[in-house]
Amino acid sequence: NLEHKTRMVALDEYGINSYATLYGFIAGMCAGNYDITDIFVDSTLKIGGDDLEKLADLVEKLAKLEANITLSVSADKADIPARVADLAQEI
Repeated sequence: NLEHKTRMVALDEYGINSYATLYGFIAGMCAGNYDITDIFVDSTLKIGGDDLEKLADLVEKLAKLEANITLSVSADKADIPARVADLAQEI
């Protein structure tokens, strides 16, 4: 039994096409909905691009938000910048 409703958002419908706009969108969702506990973003590199340093910048900003945020990233863990590598999990 799920206690919370799950919502799917198609980011391309909102013009989310960079890490900056993705952060703003997620931060806005968290600010406007105090009950959000978990966020899953699929195909993160398709949204923001292949620059893993910019991805690391995003991860550091998202870590400051009050939600559990999971980003799906198709990259080798060895390629993830060291400053956020401890957050990466291989599946």
